[in-house]
Amino acid sequence: MHRSRVLLLASMLGLSGVGSAATQDLTGAAQQSAPSGIAGGRVIHTDELAQLLSSVILIDVSAAPGRGASAASVKAPASHLNIPGSIWMPGAGATNVKDTQSHAFLRRLETLSNDDPGQPLVFYGEAKDPASRNAAERAVSLGYRSVFWYPDGIEGWRGAGHALAAPKAEMDAGSAS
Repeated sequence: MHRSRVLLLASMLGLSGVGSAATQDLTGAAQQSAPSGIAGGRVIHTDELAQLLSSVILIDVSAAPGRGASAASVKAPASHLNIPGSIWMPGAGATNVKDTQSHAFLRRLETLSNDDPGQPLVFYGEAKDPASRNAAERAVSLGYRSVFWYPDGIEGWRGAGHALAAPKAEMDAGSAS
C-alpha cells in the first residue's frame, strides 16, 4: 500500500469516531432525508474514495434491477454497473430485517473482512436511497470499527468521470445461505 494511502486512511480512521456500536433504530431511515453522517462511522466522498480504493472493501447495496431487494441470489444484469472491485449485496440495506437476514449479513462481512472487525468497509448504493446508510449502520452495530458511508453513490462516482464495471455476483445479504 502506498504511504499516502496509509496516511490518509489512518487520518480518516482517527477522525471517524468509530469503535462504538450503533444503537440507532434502522427501520425509519427509508422515510427520512439523507443525514450528514452515521453514528460510529464516517462519511467518505468521491475524492477520498478514489484515493483509498485499493485499501477498502467496497459494498454496493443497490437493489437488483427488476427483482427488488429481496431476491435470494442475483446474477449481474447488464444494466447494473458499480465501482470496480465492489461486492454487490442487494438487500443488505433493507429496513426491518429479520434475524436470519442480519446473521447472513454478518457472516458475509466476516468472510469479506477475513474476520477482522477493523477492516475498512465502504457502503454505497444509489445516491437518494438510504439503503447504504442502513447497511453501514448495521455493520457498526455488528462490531465493525472502520465503517464508511459513501452517500454520493454510484451517481457521484459516475459524475466524477470514474470508471464503472459489472458487479461480482453475490448472494443477497438477506438469504439464509
